[in-house]
Amino acid sequence: MTTTTREEVVDFLSRLNPLEVRALVLELEDRWGIERPHDGAPPLLVMGVPLAFPEYEVILVAPGPRRVQVMRALRELLGGSLADVRALVDGGPRRLLDRAELARAEALAAALRAVGATIEVKEEVW
Repeated sequence: MTTTTREEVVDFLSRLNPLEVRALVLELEDRWGIERPHDGAPPLLVMGVPLAFPEYEVILVAPGPRRVQVMRALRELLGGSLADVRALVDGGPRRLLDRAELARAEALAAALRAVGATIEVKEEVW
């Protein structure tokens, strides 16, 4: 029987994308019989390591006085048609990004704040 070193495990996990890591965590939770909280409780810990990974949502609270610049930035950053972007900007508070990594959420928020939008970044734990 071959023994896998900790370094090999870390190397393998480092090559996975966040979705693959999340799927692996869910599979291990099922295999080990670990129940996930469904009531907003903090994530379970095993040996001090969280089993849930934080993800973030970005919410456009208000476009601010530079509505057109916010629309341009949204089209550049998220894509979509002019009608789609206009609906996001005119529709009141709207979720722009869901289940994103912190770096991507913060980058989007910073770009939109730079053109005058009011943005919220909220943490979600799945």
